[in-house]
Amino acid sequence: MAKVKISMVVLLFAIISVAVIVDYAKNHHGLSEQQMIFDDLDIIVQDYDSYSYLTKKGRNIGNTSDLEFEFSGMDTIWSIKAKNDGVLHVRFKSVITDGEFKVLLITPSHGIVTILNQSIADEKNIQIPEGTSKIKLVGRNAKGKLKMTLTVNQWLDIMPINN
Repeated sequence: MAKVKISMVVLLFAIISVAVIVDYAKNHHGLSEQQMIFDDLDIIVQDYDSYSYLTKKGRNIGNTSDLEFEFSGMDTIWSIKAKNDGVLHVRFKSVITDGEFKVLLITPSHGIVTILNQSIADEKNIQIPEGTSKIKLVGRNAKGKLKMTLTVNQWLDIMPINN
C-alpha cells in the first residue's frame, strides 16, 4: 500500500512538472529573459539594465560611440542631464547582420523616442525634456556595428556609460 502511495505522489509530481514546463514554453517561446525584453516597453523604461553579450568591442568616449556587438537585452550607453528643455542632434550608422536591434531614448517621464531600428545611416534632432534621459541599446540576438555621435546645446550634459 505504501509503494502505491509513493508511486502516486511521484506520478502526480511528474505530471505537474510537465504542465509547468509546457506552460512556460507556451508563454515564453523558449526565449531567455534578455530576449523577451525587446518587446516589453514597461521593462525597457526602467532605470536598470539587463543584457547578455556574446561579444562587445569598442567604447563610448565623450559624445561618440563606436561598438561591435552580439547581444540580447537592454544596455544604457548614455545618460543625458537637461537643465532646461533642449535639442539633441544624433548622427548614426548601424549595420545589423542578425537579430533585432533598436536604439531608444528614455525620457524622465518614461516616454520612449525611437532613434533607430535595425540597419540605417541617418541623423535627427530630438527634443530632450528637463531632467535625466537615457539612451539604450535594445537587442534580441542582435549582431552588428553601431557608430553614433551626439551634439548637444548648452542646456544638455552627456555622460557616456561603459558597462
